[in-house]
Amino acid sequence: MVADQAPPALHCEVDANVNGDHVTLRGLITAVRGGAGSYTLMVKKSGASGTSTIKQAGGFNTQADQSVSVGSVVLDYQNGTRYTAELDVSFEGAVFKCDLAPRSLK
Repeated sequence: MVADQAPPALHCEVDANVNGDHVTLRGLITAVRGGAGSYTLMVKKSGASGTSTIKQAGGFNTQADQSVSVGSVVLDYQNGTRYTAELDVSFEGAVFKCDLAPRSLK
């Protein structure tokens, strides 16, 4: 018999929105309970026009079951360009790691 497990205290993700020739990447955090924490969002882009690395960090406050947007990066969007993003979140003494899902850039 498997014991019941409590749901994770927090869910995070990196959202990508392509609009014409630009892509916006942002972190989304949803916590089970309200509280405060900190985040680091690192975005890397590499392609024919060169490479870039952007790092953003800061604090956030959240209410129970409410999504909070943290960090925002707007980059040019080109076919063949590689985008990666990592979101590290500290909340209630735990660290959560989220990556950009490659399918979200299609």
